[in-house]
Amino acid sequence: MRLFRLLAVAFVATQLAACATVVEGTDDLVSFETTPPGARCLVDRDGARIGTVDAAPGSLKLSKSKNALTVTCDKAGQLTVTEQVESEFTGSTFGNILLGGGIGLIVDAASGANNRYPNPVKLLLPPEKFPTPGERDSYFDRLKGEITQKYDGLAKKTRDTCPANQTDQCASDLTKLDEKRQKELSALEGKRNAVKIG
Repeated sequence: MRLFRLLAVAFVATQLAACATVVEGTDDLVSFETTPPGARCLVDRDGARIGTVDAAPGSLKLSKSKNALTVTCDKAGQLTVTEQVESEFTGSTFGNILLGGGIGLIVDAASGANNRYPNPVKLLLPPEKFPTPGERDSYFDRLKGEITQKYDGLAKKTRDTCPANQTDQCASDLTKLDEKRQKELSALEGKRNAVKIG
């Protein structure tokens, strides 16, 4: 009887390990792009180096995780930039619920296999120095306008396509879009303040 229990436990453990890969697997090939191209990017997670892209654009095979990436990119003549890249929930877990029941849900949630990093990950490296404040502000104001235009378009699309019976979900989506907008604008202003004049 005891042997049977041990074999049953071993079987369940095997199924648990496999359920996260039923729909999408546990790894993703994530691309890293920089503007301008050619920057070296160091990718860390939980304080440990998990990959290096010697000259962006380039890709890394990364295990899925709930934890954010810390990406630092540098290139001669450009501002060195460090950004947090958050992973986001995907719908793959629902497939695992169908195929593996509640066990799939529990394991995917614990392992982070139902999360995915943005792909590609894009980082802007502005020039590290501008001749005058006016030229600096012209550069950053243009980028600020592009970010605003992008999120205005996404918000309009969300409102225009929102089903009448999903207004709460659409409101949540609009809130998330606004949070992302503010995060990008804040990061841009940080870069504006970090560059040098002269």
